[in-house]
Amino acid sequence: MVLNFYRQDRSRLLTNFYLPKGVGPPVGTNIHVIIEIRLDGQPHEISHGLQATTGPMSDFDEACGVGLRIEWKDPQSQWMQEYVQMRQQYNRHDTGKPPGRTQGYLRSTGFRAMLLQEHRGLHHLFPWISDYGIAKVKKITIEHLTQTIKSELLATTGNARPTPLYYQDERAQAQTMQALGAQQTALSSQPNYPPVGANFRNSTRKVKCDWCHYSQVIAGRAEKDCVKVDGKSICGNCTKQGRPCHYTNATTMNASRALQRASFTTAESTRGPQRCVPRLLIQY
Repeated sequence: MVLNFYRQDRSRLLTNFYLPKGVGPPVGTNIHVIIEIRLDGQPHEISHGLQATTGPMSDFDEACGVGLRIEWKDPQSQWMQEYVQMRQQYNRHDTGKPPGRTQGYLRSTGFRAMLLQEHRGLHHLFPWISDYGIAKVKKITIEHLTQTIKSELLATTGNARPTPLYYQDERAQAQTMQALGAQQTALSSQPNYPPVGANFRNSTRKVKCDWCHYSQVIAGRAEKDCVKVDGKSICGNCTKQGRPCHYTNATTMNASRALQRASFTTAESTRGPQRCVPRLLIQY
């Protein structure tokens, strides 16, 4: 199930947003901003934050379930829509603690909590969490049989998060990844790096971890150096993200979309703008 949240916005500038191929409404166009939130625990097909579903915070998967799109009228009065993502260069990892939290994570979880009216609490433990407050939300119910539309204002007091937030260390993340199919894991405290032989993945070159290898091979990103950090048994890229290094063969990785979404950052969408039927039924 996906919940859609609508707002009419006259903004002229989208900050740190990514419109594939530079396509979008002309500057000055009135747009509808729609935030989509998946409630089934699955990642959004075109997630706004662009990150892996597994990370140092327990709600990394929820952050990946948030999408953002805009709708506008083109010069021919045809309604168009396009999904908006954070351009990868702006979705930087914060240098604070814990490592691995990205601007995309902070923004997406902030949107989710605000619109689902959740108090996440524990701000004394995680004072850097984005807090946008509790939104004033109206629920729109369409009765097709009676041809009526019902609008009701949801309570604005907010509810406690169903499960508390907590930090996931390397071992907790490794258990999640292994359950998804990751085959070998290198933790900071382990001496073996990498924990596989030189012939792993039938490679004649240096064996890279899943993040560094499949970010290029599957997601099409620039080639990454996979270099061990002094004093640790994980590479610099994974250290920066607060996650262990994983090693999985191509057959297993290619067979599991869930494992791919957890193992590396997907590529930016190239879908571009599409025609649509405006779903903004009531403006208030």
